[in-house]
Amino acid sequence: MSEKTGLIFDIRKDSYQDGPGNRTVVLFKGCSLYCWWCEDPETQSPVIEVHVTKTRCIQCGTCIRICPMDAVDFEQDLENKTAIVIDRDVCIACGACLEACPGNARALTGTQMTVAEVMRQIEAGRVNYMQSGGGVTFGGGEPLIQNQFLEELLHLCRQSGISTAVSTSVYAPWEIIDRLRSEIDLFLCEIKFIDDVRHTHFTGLSNELILENLKHLDHLGHPIILRVPLIPGTNDDEINLRAIARFASELHCLQGVDLLFYRQIAEDRFVRLGKPYLVKENHPFSEEQVHNTIRIFEEFGLPIHVADLQV
Repeated sequence: MSEKTGLIFDIRKDSYQDGPGNRTVVLFKGCSLYCWWCEDPETQSPVIEVHVTKTRCIQCGTCIRICPMDAVDFEQDLENKTAIVIDRDVCIACGACLEACPGNARALTGTQMTVAEVMRQIEAGRVNYMQSGGGVTFGGGEPLIQNQFLEELLHLCRQSGISTAVSTSVYAPWEIIDRLRSEIDLFLCEIKFIDDVRHTHFTGLSNELILENLKHLDHLGHPIILRVPLIPGTNDDEINLRAIARFASELHCLQGVDLLFYRQIAEDRFVRLGKPYLVKENHPFSEEQVHNTIRIFEEFGLPIHVADLQV
């Protein structure tokens, strides 16, 4: 087993929302897209970051004095209030401010882990996988960015008889996906928009490569579950929903469609990372909206799963 390392945000046990059965979910840090509504914004950046809990900060200035990079200072924050702000372009996440902070207001997001360390956590769930038909799901972030690290984990899981799934936007060169696909039992692929202009606006990148890669995987016979995050006032309009449902209905190897109705759980986490939260309509979906959305997908004869719904 190699000593190759990968940057991991979190490893979550006993998930029933990320593929069949009981699953361990390994969340890689770093993503190609910058989705406005990301539920795990800590996974967007490909480097270790400092996050700050403002309610614990007493603004004593200790972090300003101790920072070796002069990356911390009093400035106007995103709410135009005087606060201690980190210059993310200068900060190297050395951890000096964490150790010095009397309010315990700072923490690091992301951990470098070896293949062996990750595999130990995956192997610990083996009995649960066998009893439930589960396995491991690699997500993020975008696991395909750290594809060499991912490849080693996939290969070892295959050798150990552990079922694998990859939760991905499939925004990656086809050569990478083609190299890994034989080790992956199930692709969980997010699709947000069909219209390229809207996709670019809300995620920062075109969806041309995403749709092309999905068609390639389907043509080669790989099982796919499409996952549709539904954000109020952003991508929940009937035109977009019907476009996604139509695209899904043309996939021959589709196992199902997961409808992921927006939950307002990430705004504070964006703030801790010094990032603006751009979703304006953050109300929950009404029961009528949920039923109307499900009806549209059912009209296309698609198998639907509504994940972790609270209305």
